[in-house]
Amino acid sequence: MKKIVIVLPTLPNYRKEFLNCLSEHLSAHDIELVVFHGFTKKKSIKNLDDKKFKVVAFETKEISCAGITFTLLKGLKKRIIEEKPDGIIMLFNPAIISFVNVLCLCLKKHIPYAIWSCGYVRPELSGILVRIREMFLNYFDKRAKAHIAYHTMRKDYLLNIGIDPKVIFVAQNTIDTESIINSYKLDDVNALRYGEKLKILFVGALIKGKYLKEAMTAIDALISSQMSILFYIIGGGNIFDDLKAHQNTLTNKDNFYILGPKYGEELKSYFLNSDIFLLAGSGGLAINEAMAYGLPIISTNGDGSVRDLIDNNGYMLEKFGNVIEIQNAITKFCKLTDNEKIAMSNNSLRIVKEKATISIMVENYSKAISILLNR
Repeated sequence: MKKIVIVLPTLPNYRKEFLNCLSEHLSAHDIELVVFHGFTKKKSIKNLDDKKFKVVAFETKEISCAGITFTLLKGLKKRIIEEKPDGIIMLFNPAIISFVNVLCLCLKKHIPYAIWSCGYVRPELSGILVRIREMFLNYFDKRAKAHIAYHTMRKDYLLNIGIDPKVIFVAQNTIDTESIINSYKLDDVNALRYGEKLKILFVGALIKGKYLKEAMTAIDALISSQMSILFYIIGGGNIFDDLKAHQNTLTNKDNFYILGPKYGEELKSYFLNSDIFLLAGSGGLAINEAMAYGLPIISTNGDGSVRDLIDNNGYMLEKFGNVIEIQNAITKFCKLTDNEKIAMSNNSLRIVKEKATISIMVENYSKAISILLNR
């Protein structure tokens, strides 16, 4: 039996369904899937129930230098040598020193590897740091046997640096959208949407990079201009208290609901009872979830994946947290007829079905694995 090892910085719960489906597919072709990932003692590892793949966790150590945090996964390289994989897939982050060591090992031992990437660059990086990072990444990109891209923007970049198009596969990063789609009927939901008050929803981590204060400020001004809007913010994070404090400074503070984390059927009810989803900063997968519930989208480019998902179903924001852009997009949406809004909703669901299901992700991922194993 052949063996594929996927190396991840962490193993979030939302990856379980994808990895289960991938493992089942590979097992049918006599290939074992093993997942290596990092963890810190500060954050406990959640047990993944009903997982169908082997998992090995490595404690992560952080080292700060010149304002950059580098990390090590203790024992990762040694375990790779012991595991003797036939191929490695790396969700590569050059700030994780152990990942660099593993790719160097692959080159030395002639272990075929694939790079899984979105190409996202943190906004705080600029100038020479970005150029050095790009040169470093390109060294390993050009020596990879296959590439798994989050989105077509990443594919275009790889083509531009000379990567053979035959070894690039776009596996749109997604969650289990099929289960969501099969859990409700969009026509029934849309019959109740788009009433007198526009219900805007955000779901995700409450961190500075989401630019939620700017989104709240933009919406507050629209309400003051006689637009009827409610804004629901769902999630946990280190700016929860800051958002609550900011809410108290707004003229129309009672139109904002900062609700903390929600799960299961309760979270589902917010998706089904909202009119449009707003992402004013970084992110990505929340868009897939919102679209699976048939919500039109107002979003930035996020990690690049979103641009593949907006096609007559919403509005792109060119800059993170730009108040004027947010206001313009909401105003345009409010001016649409109910039928035009429903058409946007239907387009969201159609695009998810065509581009962002786990089945499609597994199919394209498997093509890359076939190249690694020369199948």
